[in-house]
Amino acid sequence: MAAVLVEHFEARLGGLVGAWSAREGAPEGAPQVGCFTGGRLGGGVQSYATIGLHATPLLSRTTGRHLHLELLGCNRPVPGDETGPFPGVLEYVAEQLLAGRKALLRGDVLRLPMALTPAAP
Repeated sequence: MAAVLVEHFEARLGGLVGAWSAREGAPEGAPQVGCFTGGRLGGGVQSYATIGLHATPLLSRTTGRHLHLELLGCNRPVPGDETGPFPGVLEYVAEQLLAGRKALLRGDVLRLPMALTPAAP
């Protein structure tokens, strides 16, 4: 199933150029985070997506249905910080979703730990 998911992402986000495995001590079912470049977005955009989060059904608090999600984030690399915060942010959010077994829904706002947020200019 992961191969089909990566193929789907690559068709839209570009080639998979790297991936981060779930950290030691992460909740069961924690996904990898993949980095994709050269996709349809163009302009030097890099995309990051969870790979495998969908395997754990997450409950929608509005409908009571189980949803199968992957998370996605995009940026333009900044010299000296080519990956930016997205790998860590996606890892953190995926772990929070797995811990609570609740789905992230449109319009939801999540607080991030200061260590994951970029420094103010």
